[in-house]
Amino acid sequence: MLEKLSIEGLSSSRGLWHDQLPHDSFHQLKNLKVKRCKKLLRLVPELKNMEKLYVEECDSLEEILGIEQSIWGGHENHLICKLRDLRLQNLPKLVAIWWNNHLNGILKYPKFSSLKIIKCDGLMKVFSVLVVKHFIHLEELYLANCLIIREVVAEDEQKASTGEKVVFPQLHSLGLLNLPNLTSFCSGDCMLEFPNLENLNLEKCPNMSTFSLGPPVTPKLNAIAVENGEQLWKIDLNSTIKHLFQCQESHRFSCKSQTATPESM
Repeated sequence: MLEKLSIEGLSSSRGLWHDQLPHDSFHQLKNLKVKRCKKLLRLVPELKNMEKLYVEECDSLEEILGIEQSIWGGHENHLICKLRDLRLQNLPKLVAIWWNNHLNGILKYPKFSSLKIIKCDGLMKVFSVLVVKHFIHLEELYLANCLIIREVVAEDEQKASTGEKVVFPQLHSLGLLNLPNLTSFCSGDCMLEFPNLENLNLEKCPNMSTFSLGPPVTPKLNAIAVENGEQLWKIDLNSTIKHLFQCQESHRFSCKSQTATPESM
């Protein structure tokens, strides 16, 4: 059975799986890499045994990790996915990673541990509050060079998250780099807990004024890594990021003052 597959340079195909193929044709596929498929609009891989999924340089791709009811037969209440490593890079039109069936709790990710998203300029958020609860084994989260992303965890459109607890039990490493429009990790009224977070790298996020609305619980975190390898910490995570934001604002104001040309000159 096929366990590894790399697909590269499909210039005209809008889908990877032919409709006439049996649904279990790629049932044993564990590792899939898709690269430079310029016309691909939607990626719906066979997920039951998928462990690694890397998608790069697919200029038209808008959605990923969808689940069609016909694929699964529509009879199971919960589906177990073995995916543990997802990397998305250079996908300029990607707007959604998790679809509605994830919101309904159909798909479970008991082994998902690593998510890296790089240069996906159409993505405004990564998770909703409801979806993120299915990723309790996430250990590493890395976001970089995404131009319009505003927050990592967003409130659900149809359900208020007032006072809801959101826990990342296994997350130990978080990287947020060059995200010019990121304002916070989560702006909703949630209680965030990161019991094992030890490494937080925060660079070039000039509009991030706070981490979350309420104080996040981070018992193992005692500093965040900022630019030039410096370590910064002020009382707690929210206070640290607020301090960093104020320093950046002061620096920008100072730079503007120094470079401004007096009208009299």
